[in-house]
Amino acid sequence: MNGSERCGLRLDLFLKRCGILKRRTWAQEACERGMVFVDGRKAKPSTLVRPGQRVMLDLVDRTIEVEVLDVPPKAPARGEREKYYRILSERTKVL
Repeated sequence: MNGSERCGLRLDLFLKRCGILKRRTWAQEACERGMVFVDGRKAKPSTLVRPGQRVMLDLVDRTIEVEVLDVPPKAPARGEREKYYRILSERTKVL
């Protein structure tokens, strides 16, 4: 277990590294606007996420909930991303 696994990983970095959101600044904005929740509570970009936690994003066009399986030490290859989170639910919103 490396240091990041013990302490967790910043939420904005987790969302970016796992490809859930394409840019870290988008993750930061979503958190600041109250659109991101960790275990049911509004989360700041600096919130540390750990394996077993649930992250929900209530975005303009979709709602997605994932379970954190592990924290990536660096940005994983696209084919490796599924090792770090599992999608629990995903809904597209009608605009």
